[in-house]
Amino acid sequence: MDENRMRVLQMVEEGKLNPEEAVRLLEAIRAKEQGRPEGAQAAPGRCLRVRVFQGNTEKPHVNVTVPLALAKLAVRFIPRSALESLEEEGIKLEDIEQIISGIESAGPMRIVDVEADDAKVEVFIE
Repeated sequence: MDENRMRVLQMVEEGKLNPEEAVRLLEAIRAKEQGRPEGAQAAPGRCLRVRVFQGNTEKPHVNVTVPLALAKLAVRFIPRSALESLEEEGIKLEDIEQIISGIESAGPMRIVDVEADDAKVEVFIE
């Protein structure tokens, strides 16, 4: 990982940047590397969305949107002990990264739709 990206990750770890700011900085670094003019936007990234509805309302009780780029960033902060536990179960860091990339490139899709009594949960990529 190059020095600029590492600096951004350290700033997140130290609390100097929030994850959204880090994603914007990492995108700016990528744009510069790809020769895009400053301020030019890349194609919008995919997001994981989770919505929870209670009762018969159209407005979600919980509405969470997480950029998949942030998920890619977050896997770098998985503690070593957690990675070791995952590896004992046969799951490698590369597997997690590959799953995220696969979901990101697959396009919009509904992952989970659960309805029970007066609650509904939706998980999808957009």
